[in-house]
Amino acid sequence: MNFLWLEYFTAVVEEKSIRGAAARMYVSEQAVSEVLKKLEKELGTQLLQRTRPQTVTPAGTVLYRYAMEILSTKERMVSEITENYADARKHTIRIGVSALGPPDFLPALLERVRNQIPGIRLELVRQSSTEAKEFSGADLYFPLIPRKPG
Repeated sequence: MNFLWLEYFTAVVEEKSIRGAAARMYVSEQAVSEVLKKLEKELGTQLLQRTRPQTVTPAGTVLYRYAMEILSTKERMVSEITENYADARKHTIRIGVSALGPPDFLPALLERVRNQIPGIRLELVRQSSTEAKEFSGADLYFPLIPRKPG
């Protein structure tokens, strides 16, 4: 069991459907279904009734309650550590760009930022997706901008 599994499970409970949870988490329905199967196998009990809308079994209710506590504690832990101890992260701006390359204007923009804010670290992160909503791990995202002739 891991944090991601708990996030998928809580999404199913809150959305009352695997389809809704998959859309919320930007994954396939199959991925959510597989996680549910793994959770049920690990815990040895059914967590959801396979009805529409999805309903939670008594064991699922217990898991949901603890999952919410665990995920809340995780968020507080990450926040406290990054705010108080992650000095390198405080001075880094992660910029997401398409795997096809950054827009033409980006190198000049990055140079200006470096000159105006000494000590800032700019990090380019390439992503194969063309949609910002599917991109994670960046503070800013510059999608591939198609050029028009002229």
